[in-house]
Amino acid sequence: MSLIYDQILVSQHSPRDGVTLDTVAVHWTAGSGDASTAARYFRTRHSFPDGVRLPRASYGYTLGRDSQIVQLVPDDRAAWHAGDGDGALWDGQVSGPRPGRRFNLRSIGVALCNAGPLPEERGGTPARHPKPGIDWRSYEPFPQPQIAALAALLAHLVTRHPTLQFVCGHEDITGGKGDPGPLFPWEALDLPSLGLRRVRRLWPGKTWV
Repeated sequence: MSLIYDQILVSQHSPRDGVTLDTVAVHWTAGSGDASTAARYFRTRHSFPDGVRLPRASYGYTLGRDSQIVQLVPDDRAAWHAGDGDGALWDGQVSGPRPGRRFNLRSIGVALCNAGPLPEERGGTPARHPKPGIDWRSYEPFPQPQIAALAALLAHLVTRHPTLQFVCGHEDITGGKGDPGPLFPWEALDLPSLGLRRVRRLWPGKTWV
């Protein structure tokens, strides 16, 4: 049985331009749908202030709450999942070239189907985000099958791409972003067993740990 439930390929991606793939960035979708629905969002034209068009964004993979994994962009292409990582915010303490506007080129973006901020009356769990400026009071928890699927996907990616070294959250890369948030169970991924290291930003400085 294949780990990848489906491929719903999208057109929003770029060449990696020879940049070494070394990082997986974890996102939430901020939506209520499943992995396939989240993927198809990027194949559908929507109304934006500048007109009706496809979103100028994408992920490498979406992961459903039920553990289904859908691939949107081939690993050898760069999905548009983290802007430029705020450019200089990704400093030289992580290996590789100083990326400037190149974070997408060195990373795979994985988005978990999760509403993110969610009121308690709708099932959210109270939590305080450690990042300055993020003041949501409660969040949607991540179900265990979804986290197990993410761990399996990471193991799969490490096997396919031995240059992978790091895992981070979107919150660590881009100012103003809070995903995957304070309820995300990083310890459940057991990253050392995969030869991976979590890197996180100590806001508002530029130090990584």
